[in-house]
Amino acid sequence: MLSVTSLVVQTGQRLLGTAFDKATEQLVETMWARVVEPALERRLGTLNPVAMSAATQSTVEFLCRLAVRVEDLERQVSTPGALMERAVRSPDASATLQDAAVAAARAESDLARDVLVEAIVERLRAEPESEAAVASKQAVEAVPRLARRHLELLGILTLLYAIRPEGLATPPPVGSAAAESPEMRARLRAYFPWLQGALAAYNLTGRMTEREGAHLDSTGVITFGRLYRRDLSRLLTPLDPNRGYRTPEAIATYNQVQQFLGMRGGDGRALVNLWQNGLERAAPTPAGALIGWAVHRHKCGIQPGVVFGDPWAAAESITEEPRQPSAHELAEAVRAEARQTMRAGGEWP
Repeated sequence: MLSVTSLVVQTGQRLLGTAFDKATEQLVETMWARVVEPALERRLGTLNPVAMSAATQSTVEFLCRLAVRVEDLERQVSTPGALMERAVRSPDASATLQDAAVAAARAESDLARDVLVEAIVERLRAEPESEAAVASKQAVEAVPRLARRHLELLGILTLLYAIRPEGLATPPPVGSAAAESPEMRARLRAYFPWLQGALAAYNLTGRMTEREGAHLDSTGVITFGRLYRRDLSRLLTPLDPNRGYRTPEAIATYNQVQQFLGMRGGDGRALVNLWQNGLERAAPTPAGALIGWAVHRHKCGIQPGVVFGDPWAAAESITEEPRQPSAHELAEAVRAEARQTMRAGGEWP
């Protein structure tokens, strides 16, 4: 099996077309020797040599991607090396990095590895015992239990609920100077083309099945309410005229969203179908939103001026009271319970 140094050189050639710089190589080798290698030996050491070689290569690629992200972040702070020092010295951060490395060793796609990278970056940036620290740990634990389709659905959900151009994630008060400023009007003019481009990165066809929703819910990355009704057009309209935002740009954006969702074909029709067949009843948890943010970055790149808002506030603002089930839905629920009982080998009364 090739040495870690050789694997780092090969990974650089594959990802960048050239070798990593010495600082990146040293960072990867430090993480490998001081944190990752012992965990890999302890938890995957019984694999056959071929499988262990593949696991090592996958882990080194994960560490290379992580090193590049950490170096980019540390250039923005006044204490270079602080994030890496936390990964080595903090028991919780170090254990989370070990878990992520083992998950990356088993991952079968670049998408899963990139999600793990972003989860670790968030853990290294987070304050101890903060919500972000807990969410990042839960995300690392969840990724090995999610298929690519699950990750895609989390990316779509997080885009719909929380990812917005800067200034639009949290609407300013109605009638305020900020809501009617030239900067806000320019942001609104650019919003709909951005939204179309972001949605085009995803496969919006199909639906989220009951099985997929139940799996995501049980993994702790979404909440899934059977009887919730949520308004997609309100969700996608940053400054809704129905709430009092009356600038020409706010009204034009509202009309663009309405027209897009009312299309008979294309991404608008596909999104409405997907929303009405599963997504309407789902909202990402903190861990699910972190995963969805990472999925979006994998698909669209790290875009300056695009931020991660508050998906839970967005969900609450467009959620109607749970409605009473229809007779059809009650009958379907009875039939579903009957099928589950029969599959379990029980008797249906």
